[in-house]
Amino acid sequence: MKNIDLSRVGETFVDEILETVETLIALLDGNGAILRFNRACETLTEYVESEAIGRKVWEFLIIDEEIASVRHVFSKTSQSDIPTHYTNYWKTKSGAKRLQQWSNKTLRTSDGEVSVVLATALDVTDLRLAEVHRAESEAYLKSIIDACPIAVVTIDEEARILTFSRQVQLTFGHKEADVLGKNVNILMPEPDRSHHDSYLNRYLQSDEKRIIGRARTVNAVRSNGDVFPAVLHVSEFMDGKCVFVGFVEDISEKDETERRLAETQFQLQHAGRVGAMGEIATSIAHELNQPLTAAASL
Repeated sequence: MKNIDLSRVGETFVDEILETVETLIALLDGNGAILRFNRACETLTEYVESEAIGRKVWEFLIIDEEIASVRHVFSKTSQSDIPTHYTNYWKTKSGAKRLQQWSNKTLRTSDGEVSVVLATALDVTDLRLAEVHRAESEAYLKSIIDACPIAVVTIDEEARILTFSRQVQLTFGHKEADVLGKNVNILMPEPDRSHHDSYLNRYLQSDEKRIIGRARTVNAVRSNGDVFPAVLHVSEFMDGKCVFVGFVEDISEKDETERRLAETQFQLQHAGRVGAMGEIATSIAHELNQPLTAAASL
């Protein structure tokens, strides 16, 4: 393949690049006036190049509350040979706001004067909106989880705690900030604490579901060291990586209630047996008493 002699292609080649790329590219003079406005800029702003040439960017493209900061960054860029990076809004001809992520560089003449300021940007409006929506969704989901009466904890593939619901904090006595990023085995007594990581690794390597999707009774440990019985249900979902969700129900009070109920039932049964024996003794005494009374009257 022959090498292309770019010196022969010249300005036409540069023009084709400027008009083809989706990146916003604007050339500005040392005062911030637009010298070149590529097609991507036209598409985004709804201004054609002829409407932009000669106008300073902060006169019509920058939202009012950001004009001062943009002018400050531009001054810093034009006075230095180091590229500057920042994010700000451009407003379109119809009044819409679009968020741009800029990288700017000053190009100088041989005598050090500003030739042009090259400004390139990516439109990150949709990305930022997606991040906002994701944050809102996560906040909404967290509010639902925190309202759940059953403790909910999520972990990653390394068993590190990702979320810790309000009920988990009440059940285990840990504050969320103290356990995020820590191994979930801190919620388990021995020997489960020492064996948990090997259980998790075995599942990840073999996909053998021993507890996934099944409720089981386990022992758990509170922050003060108290061990208590709980029902654990684990599910999983993919969020780029595997995430495990554990639902933990403290059944210590339920077990205590059942124990007391069983003890009460035993006592009642015992009392019933004693009462029955008393009735039998009374009946026998009555039966023996009748012939004795008859004999005494002879």
